[in-house]
Amino acid sequence: MESWGGESKPFEAFFFGVLQPTMRQPNTSTLSQGLCLPYPEFPRDNSSISLMESVKAMIKRHEGCRLKTYNDTTGHKTIGYGHKQIHNTIQTITQTQADAFFESDFQTAKSGAQGLVENWASLNSVRQGVLIDLVFNLGVAGVRNFRKMRAAIEDSDFSTAADEMLDSRWATQVQQDRVTDLTNMMRTGEE
Repeated sequence: MESWGGESKPFEAFFFGVLQPTMRQPNTSTLSQGLCLPYPEFPRDNSSISLMESVKAMIKRHEGCRLKTYNDTTGHKTIGYGHKQIHNTIQTITQTQADAFFESDFQTAKSGAQGLVENWASLNSVRQGVLIDLVFNLGVAGVRNFRKMRAAIEDSDFSTAADEMLDSRWATQVQQDRVTDLTNMMRTGEE
């Protein structure tokens, strides 16, 4: 995860916020390094922000954003908010392009997550958000490999589901804040 202004901030808005988020200002080296503008920060109050906007903000924080091609932790050419490049031809994009890639990738992840467990509709919104984040990061095929986690979710055994997430290669490949956030959210059903 990239830090803005030289500091790393905890995720502050998984289901709280306002319609007009404030933006943290990047430090002077952020833009020169080809990094995206800071992700929105939503103050903690109970005004209306949609669940999907909250999940999007969480994923953006977990993914970080770069406007120049880089190799992700598994060696894939990536750009923007974790957008894997298929043809490896794009070297630099604009913030607008990064946002467009993100929206498309998010819709794909959301659709894919809905078909992963039979009890999707009965999961609370926090646990649905965890599955969307996982699919955004790993793809549907990658999350389908979490057979024991998915079985535990279908049995409403969320503690075991979280343990299965921790007992995976994924837990060693991604930023530890993502692992901690998502496993705690799966275990408790709370942000």
